[in-house]
Amino acid sequence: GRSASVFRRFWHCNSETAQPEAVYSAASPHHVTAKLCKMSPRGEEAGEATVEFVAMLVIILIPVAYFIFTVAALQAAVFASDAATRESGRLLANDPAGHVHVERQVNQIFTDYGVSGSHSLKVVCDPTPCSQAKFVNIEVRTQVTLPLIPDAMARVLNPTVPIVSSAQVPVNRIELVR
Repeated sequence: GRSASVFRRFWHCNSETAQPEAVYSAASPHHVTAKLCKMSPRGEEAGEATVEFVAMLVIILIPVAYFIFTVAALQAAVFASDAATRESGRLLANDPAGHVHVERQVNQIFTDYGVSGSHSLKVVCDPTPCSQAKFVNIEVRTQVTLPLIPDAMARVLNPTVPIVSSAQVPVNRIELVR
């Protein structure tokens, strides 16, 4: 039989122009030794992919991280406000006049959730006075300051988000029958 010689194309770096050029050879790719070009086939853009990747990573990563911090701060305040309202309702349902215990409980809940800043508790008994109330209306308010806002911008923008949680709780009336 007649053996046919098959030529294959390989890329070789031209040492004079530093440009890749096609070289045709019958040898296998394992036998061809060629210098690698320091430049990409596109020309002078070698190494810019890394710079572009890092730049895009920073451009995308910073807003995403800020979004995560902001959502976490808001969610913590929502959870704290909701838990404070719920626990205040439980306490006041059993003792409608026990406002002192409720204030301490609300402060402790906000501390436990790591929410700093001001919060307020509003209790309205229906009908008044609270010792005769059938329902207790509870409202917890807080202001969440958006994270990582410089003080100079904060004075101009007022970067706070109000969080309000409210509940109406029936008062437990236990009457002893003789």
